[in-house]
Amino acid sequence: MSSPESWTLIDYFAALWRYKLRALAVCFVAIGAGVAFIVYMPKKYESEAKLFVRIGRENATLDPTVIKGDQIAVASSQSRETEINSIVEHLKSRGILQKALDKVLPASAEESDIDRERAYTKLKSRVQISSPRQSTIIGLTAKGDTPEEAQQIAAAIVEIYLDEHLRVSRPNGSLAFLNDQAAQMRNEYEQALKELRDAKNRGGLASIEGRRKAIEDQISAVESQLHQTEAEHAAASARLKSKRASIENTPKPLLKQLVGGMPNDGLAQMRDRLFQLQVQQEELRSKFSDSHPNVVSVNKQVLELTDILNREDPEREQIIKTLCAEEEARHAALTAQEKSLRTQLMDLQKSMVTLNEDEILVTQTSLKVRQLETKYMTYAANSEDARIDKELRDDKISNLSVIQPASLSPVAIFPQKATTLLMAGFAGMVGGILLALVSEQLRRIRLAQEQDAAHSELVIQHIGIAETPDYTQQIVVGRAPATLHSKSL
Repeated sequence: MSSPESWTLIDYFAALWRYKLRALAVCFVAIGAGVAFIVYMPKKYESEAKLFVRIGRENATLDPTVIKGDQIAVASSQSRETEINSIVEHLKSRGILQKALDKVLPASAEESDIDRERAYTKLKSRVQISSPRQSTIIGLTAKGDTPEEAQQIAAAIVEIYLDEHLRVSRPNGSLAFLNDQAAQMRNEYEQALKELRDAKNRGGLASIEGRRKAIEDQISAVESQLHQTEAEHAAASARLKSKRASIENTPKPLLKQLVGGMPNDGLAQMRDRLFQLQVQQEELRSKFSDSHPNVVSVNKQVLELTDILNREDPEREQIIKTLCAEEEARHAALTAQEKSLRTQLMDLQKSMVTLNEDEILVTQTSLKVRQLETKYMTYAANSEDARIDKELRDDKISNLSVIQPASLSPVAIFPQKATTLLMAGFAGMVGGILLALVSEQLRRIRLAQEQDAAHSELVIQHIGIAETPDYTQQIVVGRAPATLHSKSL
């Protein structure tokens, strides 16, 4: 018996030729099975839809309820690939597919939980969602038993997802919340403005800086004028003192001549005597002590004479006042002016202290006003964003666009005729060849078995002849029958 490894190419062709009818029969049967598969197998149809994801408010801005201040430099860091993957996962979510199932097969809502789960699993297996790399297009394919069913599934998923995308991207209730917050912030802002106005009115302030500058300018002017007045006052005091000293040492007759009129001779002699005594007093003091009798006597005479002159000549002081009246008046005026300037300076300093206290209140109130104004403007801007989002949601406008609606294809994707027939023909050809080769191998095995059986029969006959004496002798001398030898071959 020969194995297939020892076959030659001619043996293969001979086997195919010998069993060509069997091979052709297998091929025709396979093609017939393929035709039957195409005819009787339930057909599947496919519908395709595509979405385009562009940059819009959903991925370029924050949620309106997020307070966007300088302290929150919030910027979306997600990449476009992340956004596309998120949309794909949302499309694949159970919520979307469950709603699509309810829309396509309303009767499934009344089925049991197990049957409903089976229907959902079947629908999920029929839907494929993907997006090519480096692309902003999302493809969706849905399969169905009819073209209409496939189209309904794809269209339902797209429609439901567009609504869900709007709901998720633009949450409902933001507008009412932001409007309430904006109104509250506006009331607080207006109340703070009234507090700031009252604080300025109490201090008589138009502005802190303007009022401060005015007071500082007044203080500077008063201080400068005060310094000048003090200098003039000191000069006037010095002049008055000097003039008094010079007048007091002037004889009375000369004083009267300065103010007009004739001198009194008796009093003049007494003044002359007083002058001489004063000269003598100074000489004695230079020679003797104050306890010396001569000094004591002269001092007594000077005092008595001075007392007499004072009683007899009371107008001397009036003369001195008359001569110093102008300087006295100027000195008094400068004194009053200095006192007034000091009082004015103290009042201005008190006003500065009051201004500093008012500044704290005004500054705190101004800061509160600015903070509330910032909050109010932020809430107002966010409220406008929320209003725009609401209008976009109501008009169903988003960053998703349907660039290809769910298609209606009458051509079944399963089974595919050409592919099925090609595979059936290939399977029939391979099966026919294998059948021919197997048949040839079986034939050879059968022939080999027949030869073995014939050989065994000859051997048995040979053993029966060998029992005779003549045959034994012939074998010994090498003369076995030729017929037996040929059959054994």
